[in-house]
Amino acid sequence: MTAFRMLRAWAGRTGPDACLVALRLTGWSAVTLLATLGCLVLVFLMLGNFSADGFFAQLNNLARRFLAADPDRREQFLSFAATVAGVLLAAMVLSRRRSLRAVFRLSSEDATHV
Repeated sequence: MTAFRMLRAWAGRTGPDACLVALRLTGWSAVTLLATLGCLVLVFLMLGNFSADGFFAQLNNLARRFLAADPDRREQFLSFAATVAGVLLAAMVLSRRRSLRAVFRLSSEDATHV
């Protein structure tokens, strides 16, 4: 068997598997990021006593104070917000690590549905 045929046979087997893993990983990442953003929204909902008026009042308060702050304080706040979001994302990834392993698992049943 020539090298070209071997490469073509290998690509024929791994191409669909790679696409399947890429789609699963994209879905897993989307769910994880949306869950992290949901945790951030939940913080503002808790600050607003779980009401829409309180939620938007807290966001308005944050926005007014952010715009009134000097550039150094804005940078400090953005750094803090990025750190909090990163910690939440790390916690979410850690809690979903078992489902991440399932993303890379390919069974013969999955291969027949591709």
